[in-house]
Amino acid sequence: MIMKRVRWVILLVLINQWSIAGSFHLPADLPLTLIPTSVNSEQPLVFFISGDGGWIEFDQKLSETLSRRGMPVVGLDARKYFWKEKTPAQTTAELSAAIAQYMKRWNKKTFVLLGFSFGASIVPFVATRLAPDLQKSLRVVIALSPDERTDFEVHLADMLNLGNNKGHYNVLAEMTRIKDSGLVCLFGHDEDNAVEAKLTQAGIRVAHLPGGHHYDDNYGALAEAISPNTD
Repeated sequence: MIMKRVRWVILLVLINQWSIAGSFHLPADLPLTLIPTSVNSEQPLVFFISGDGGWIEFDQKLSETLSRRGMPVVGLDARKYFWKEKTPAQTTAELSAAIAQYMKRWNKKTFVLLGFSFGASIVPFVATRLAPDLQKSLRVVIALSPDERTDFEVHLADMLNLGNNKGHYNVLAEMTRIKDSGLVCLFGHDEDNAVEAKLTQAGIRVAHLPGGHHYDDNYGALAEAISPNTD
């Protein structure tokens, strides 16, 4: 009788472990940078996907600025993660696991999807593929200087501005799917970018900040532009 009960307990433990693993598959080698906050607020968690150059000073300092405003950041190094080609479905599944884990760890009820450059072109594809529970927790998608098309793979030629790769995935078309449910695109005034005209024509909200692709490294101004959209 005792052995029978022991077997049932073991079976229940295994089922529970299988259920958890099936719900959250967080790869051990996911290249994340964590910037928690010491500010007690109702502000959301920010999941931030970097540009194809990787997690650089720009991403770190912007994240630290957001953290000081009460928004903890989970940052993804896009160069490392997308060095090998991914699919939108795979990316969404793995990033969803990270979002869910850190929302729970940091006691956050909502989150923001933020992307810069290459990452800005990725975030709309993640937003449209989220499971219903996470979809309800998503406050806004913010794309800093996105492109019109993208791949889910980093190309060395593009990093060096030597390529003319158009990308397999239509970013503009994906953005139109979420334009009415919380999407903001930001560009620097000095950026030579024809994409923003197409975004505006498609009815997507576009805003500008002084500077070029890195917004004159004015992290305070960037945080000011991001924060109102999280309320």
